[in-house]
Amino acid sequence: AGRRMITLDLSGHGDSGHREAYSPRLWGEDIAAAARAACGGRVTLVGHSMGGWASIVCAASHDDLVAAVVLVDSSVRLPQPGAEAAVRGMPERPARLYASREEAVAAFRLLPEQPPVEEAVIRSVAEGSLARDGDGWRWKFDPAIAQRYSDGLIRDYLVRLFCPLHLVYGSNDPIVSAQNATEIAAMIGSPVPSTAIPGAHHHAILDHPLQVSTALLETGLLPAQAAVRGFTPPS
Repeated sequence: AGRRMITLDLSGHGDSGHREAYSPRLWGEDIAAAARAACGGRVTLVGHSMGGWASIVCAASHDDLVAAVVLVDSSVRLPQPGAEAAVRGMPERPARLYASREEAVAAFRLLPEQPPVEEAVIRSVAEGSLARDGDGWRWKFDPAIAQRYSDGLIRDYLVRLFCPLHLVYGSNDPIVSAQNATEIAAMIGSPVPSTAIPGAHHHAILDHPLQVSTALLETGLLPAQAAVRGFTPPS
């Protein structure tokens, strides 16, 4: 209540178009373009996992647009000497065609895997991620989006930020913890607050959505509706 939330599919994801090539910079521009088209003022970016990396890139390049960034289960860490350019993220796999929608839904898995999330939630995500392809079904995302980030690249954008940051993570997340906030603080030279969601895993927005929503509000970084007064939806 009192906030306007815009959700978007980055290029190569969901119902957005595919590109011949992808880069973190282009995804940062995707976010900025959507924010400028849909909002009448500065925005707070809330990015989950890889979306947090894209949010950092966007914020570093558009400090006139981005007021704050909240990272949710986003693994930002100090680059290790000699491995700064090592790519991270989901490995690229060839697109697979499923004979039926049910076969595809049954094959859907969260990465990293975690204890079962409510079946109706998982089915909703899986079904929304599928597209018809001739006589079969395929995932909407472009396999070419895989592994476009590195710790060194994320750091290089992170140190250019001038806006507040906050880390929200599941207490049972195997790849994100309060240590990540400590490492981010070491890179930017100022403290980074963090909030743990008790019992949540990497996909905290799926297994503990209300607690994540509360945590986002309690950061104090989400602008009130008054900040976008006068908004006119694009035609």
